Amino acid sequence: MASSGGSSGWRPAPLGGGYSAARDELEILVADDVPDVRQVIADTLRMEGHRVTTASNGDSAIRLLREQHFDLVFTDLNMPPGISGFALIAALREVNAEVPIVVISGTFVDRVNNEIAQSGTVLGTLRKPFQLLDLLDFVEQVRLRKLGAD
Repeated sequence: MASSGGSSGWRPAPLGGGYSAARDELEILVADDVPDVRQVIADTLRMEGHRVTTASNGDSAIRLLREQHFDLVFTDLNMPPGISGFALIAALREVNAEVPIVVISGTFVDRVNNEIAQSGTVLGTLRKPFQLLDLLDFVEQVRLRKLGAD
């Protein structure tokens, strides 16, 4: 298959099917202190047609959640400085008890899974390193819930 190089406007197909209808778009907050992780997640979600806001720490994530509506939050648990870990989940819940939260972590996943089983405070967890399709599975769950509520 030949490639046409130059500025043809070609871009890779979205990983999860690409939802283009405006009502399918989600407002998503991505909070992670590692710039590369934050960027890969944000780029992937934007390629899928979602509007993404990023935060580099827990304090910024809480401020953003107070200032605007989000349909979904992806957050790392270990984000120095300032608020971090399980205190971040509790603070996010105080600001908006309804927003689905997916926790991304390389170290606390088992503890979060136990908390989910007991309280249902988060939608789910992703253990670093994770597959982008696993991340998109959570997005699809929230998208379908939103469509059902419209």
